[in-house]
Amino acid sequence: MKRSNQKRKSIKVRLLFVPLICVLVGVLMIGAISSYLTRDSLLAEMRENGFSSSQRFVNRIEDNTEAVKTMNEMLETQIRSVGNIIFANRDRVNDEYLTQLSEQTGINPIYLYNPAGTIFTAAYGEYKGWTVPEDHPIRDFMVSGAPELMEEIRADSETGNLFKYGYIRSNTGEFVQAGVSADRVLELTEKFGYQALIDELVSDENIVSASFIDKDLVGVADSNKDNIDKSYQDDETIKKVALEGEMVARELFDEVANANVYNVVYPVVINGNFK
Repeated sequence: MKRSNQKRKSIKVRLLFVPLICVLVGVLMIGAISSYLTRDSLLAEMRENGFSSSQRFVNRIEDNTEAVKTMNEMLETQIRSVGNIIFANRDRVNDEYLTQLSEQTGINPIYLYNPAGTIFTAAYGEYKGWTVPEDHPIRDFMVSGAPELMEEIRADSETGNLFKYGYIRSNTGEFVQAGVSADRVLELTEKFGYQALIDELVSDENIVSASFIDKDLVGVADSNKDNIDKSYQDDETIKKVALEGEMVARELFDEVANANVYNVVYPVVINGNFK
């Protein structure tokens, strides 16, 4: 009889604990799978959000590049117009006339050169009698015979200040040099620059950091200003993106944020060219 009771007790134990163990194991397995799937889903979402944010950044660069191009064309048109006005009113041109023209247009300096490359009339009477040296950038335009030239921003040979200059030649060989201070140009372009876009990008609380790296693998804009001008020549991931145009996303530890982050490296292609 005693033996029979032990047997029934053993059966009860099996009936009670075996299903509980099965349920517990089942819950643990489901929890592990759910945790894995949740993490995988979260990483996939972060990956897509990272690519989406990067593409919006590229779109903004494209828009801003077009805006800067349009602004540059407007400045060149203004410089060209000043030259055309001067030659259209050649018989009235003197220092006072050029000074008034400068005040009206905001273009300064304005110089009128003779065919030999000497300034004989100028806004505010500046640099009259100055002759273009043999090794001066203007000399190339003088001897080219071209009707006009629009330069990129460069340092003025006398003051060292940065200007964007344009040159317009008349059929008599005389030519006008008109310029816009680079301070004005940079003021107009700064809000369209890479750093402004990076600052806007990291204003999103979900974005820990952001960088813009040019095709020479040098950082030109960064949420951490210390990384500007940093070389990424030894970073194989960034090099791969730059050379092959592939998108890369991976999880890594960010020492500055002291947290695991999802790092996205995205190629910037504008009009078919890497930036």
